[in-house]
Amino acid sequence: MIEKTPIVSLDLVNSLICPVSGVKLELDQSENKLVNKQFGISYRIIDGIPIMTPEERVLSV
Repeated sequence: MIEKTPIVSLDLVNSLICPVSGVKLELDQSENKLVNKQFGISYRIIDGIPIMTPEERVLSV
């Protein structure tokens, strides 16, 4: 089995919370983003850096 290398450190992901709601974020490697499933908010990861300003959030429909 070949494991995909994470796009961002898993230690970092485990310490991140949503800046809008305070909920723990989950990594979606296939979409290259961090996701707040409870509130339907996601944040893009660019070059291994999560872009987590409230203005950059993406709302799910």
